[in-house]
Amino acid sequence: MAADARKGKSLFATTSNSFSTGEGVTITPNDVAGLPTGNIVLTFDRSVAGKVERILGYISGGNFVVATGGRGYDGTTEQAHTSPVVEYIYSGADQNDFVDAFVVEHSVAGVHDVTKVVTPTGTQTLTNKTLTSPILTTPKITKRVVTTTDDATAEINCDTTDEYELSAVANATEFTVTGTPTDGQTLVIRYKDAGVAKGLTFTGFTAVGATIPTTTVAGKWGYVGAKYNSAATTWHILVAQDEA
Repeated sequence: MAADARKGKSLFATTSNSFSTGEGVTITPNDVAGLPTGNIVLTFDRSVAGKVERILGYISGGNFVVATGGRGYDGTTEQAHTSPVVEYIYSGADQNDFVDAFVVEHSVAGVHDVTKVVTPTGTQTLTNKTLTSPILTTPKITKRVVTTTDDATAEINCDTTDEYELSAVANATEFTVTGTPTDGQTLVIRYKDAGVAKGLTFTGFTAVGATIPTTTVAGKWGYVGAKYNSAATTWHILVAQDEA
């Protein structure tokens, strides 16, 4: 039987009923007060020559129920017992089993084995695990911002750009998008002229609830926010605003 961490009981000794060999016997000590409900090893007939037996089991009601593989525990052999003396005797085997159970997920120094236990610090790889009511920290997402100056044919690569800035606009400008957009992908375009209003054209864009700007506002920043709709194969402009 695999080692487990078992509970004990100080100053316990009692006499039980008679029983034979086998795990299905009924063992009823006269007194089980104070015994733990978890697994415990009790010693039977320690003082009777050739009859000593240690049995692993647990208390259920007033009975001591034998665990699977619990008869003849700790180097003893199964015996038939007639009103045996029952004692709790802590042994080296009990201590070793406790240590063996402990080091399954710890080192002998008490440090968690990170291949078996999730720890609050450090990096670990979890495979096929389900988190119940996980507490997650919202990560900071750094936008991919591409900036450039006066470009009459402003091509925006949506594979590498989340926000596109065009400053010092000195010519009429056409905005187009290259790359392979994904459905629902967002794109923000911001622009500012060099002090004189210039014409704007947005090719491959469709207005939805917003008016596509056709010119800059002299000396002011303008913003256009769009989302790609793969079903419509176009960038839908959802908002367009100029600096006040």
